[in-house]
Amino acid sequence: MDRLWDNLNAILTFFSGLAVVFFGTRYTVKRQQTGKLNEVKMEGDVKTEELFVSNMGVILSEYKEQVSAYKEQVSAYKELLEANNEQITVLQGEFNEFKEQHQKEVTVYKEKIVFLEKKVEDLEDENESLKEVIEKGEINNVK
Repeated sequence: MDRLWDNLNAILTFFSGLAVVFFGTRYTVKRQQTGKLNEVKMEGDVKTEELFVSNMGVILSEYKEQVSAYKEQVSAYKELLEANNEQITVLQGEFNEFKEQHQKEVTVYKEKIVFLEKKVEDLEDENESLKEVIEKGEINNVK
């Protein structure tokens, strides 16, 4: 046991060195991996940005084509809408003319109905008076 106490400094130094080497190496590798991972991510981001910037002209030209196609569609729809509005205006005018003509015809028919009803009443009255004349036997005096 005396030998153990005599070599205690050497033993502690040895185990301390082992712990430093083991844990220090692990820590160093972990830091290097994290740094490498960040570096790879950064490179990926840079490459993505380079691709985006290099293809920006293509992207903008495709966008312009889409916008111009949409503008053409909108103008075509506007023309179609204007044509439909013109047709609606013409049809409304024709309908109003038809409606006025129909109202005139209805008014004429109503006047005819009133006239004919009055004539029917006059004829019914005349018929009644003729029936009375026939019943009395005064047929010769009727004009």
